[in-house]
Amino acid sequence: MVVGPDWDARPNADDGLGGTPRETDEDGDKLVPNLKRPAMKRVLDTLDSAEDDLDAGATSGMTPKSHMLTNGLGGEGSVWKSPLAETSRTAAVGVIDKITSQVSSTRQDVSDDHSAEPEKVKETDSRATW
Repeated sequence: MVVGPDWDARPNADDGLGGTPRETDEDGDKLVPNLKRPAMKRVLDTLDSAEDDLDAGATSGMTPKSHMLTNGLGGEGSVWKSPLAETSRTAAVGVIDKITSQVSSTRQDVSDDHSAEPEKVKETDSRATW
């Protein structure tokens, strides 16, 4: 059993009392679960849901969401044919494309950051008490 400033009364395999071994790093510092990692996973899951709702994920051969939402506005075969309708359609397509692009980009950034987070961190690391 360890005695000193980091004394912990819980048994571990090293003290012969039948507990589980404590993980430590190469310097002997105690490692604990990284609580930031599951928090990031919840953010990632929310972004996945938003991406699904917007149909913003990478798809091949599918009509972009922006074109589906503006179908019938401006151009041939449209319900509303006029220069203003075409201008409105073009503006709406740009906004929708920007939103779906930003959601996809943010999702990828969070995914990369989540993957880079270690499973365990030092007990003194801020991610241990996230």
